[in-house]
Amino acid sequence: MVTSSDEGFVARVRQIANHGAGSHRYENVVLGTNSRLDTLQAAILRVKLRHLERWNAERAERAAAYAKALEGAPGVVTPREREGARSAWHLYTIRAQERDALAEHLKGRGIGTAIHYPRPIHLQASMASAGGRPGDLPASEQLSREVLCLPLYPELALDDVARVAAEVRAFVEGAVRARV
Repeated sequence: MVTSSDEGFVARVRQIANHGAGSHRYENVVLGTNSRLDTLQAAILRVKLRHLERWNAERAERAAAYAKALEGAPGVVTPREREGARSAWHLYTIRAQERDALAEHLKGRGIGTAIHYPRPIHLQASMASAGGRPGDLPASEQLSREVLCLPLYPELALDDVARVAAEVRAFVEGAVRARV
């Protein structure tokens, strides 16, 4: 806990506690951390913790349904678990060559998506002192242009997973036909 009558100091502490966030989403201007949990959130999480295994299983079921429905979709890379590991499937993040157009396509059909971390860490203002420049980490930069999170939460109906996957597949297959 931090208390202060210095508003500038409080703002700086909040910024550091929120990933070093700047004025825009996913813009980090100073090196920070994720420490935004307050006592009310902790109390709620204590109650919710007893549901975690079931929720994780439901997320895994939806992730498996996405993987099956998107198998072989051109230009789409789906996430997978590593051998010996078990994902909590907090997000279902695909890679798509035409990510921005796909996101617009899905938005037009009432399907929400998210692009987490559209700017790689080495190009964030908070890391400027490290001297990162465009082109230094080409794989990170490519991923920042391709990743797209599809809806995934325990209550998501499997029919909705199928609909989202069908829309992704329709878009990417249509894009392939348009290039031929």
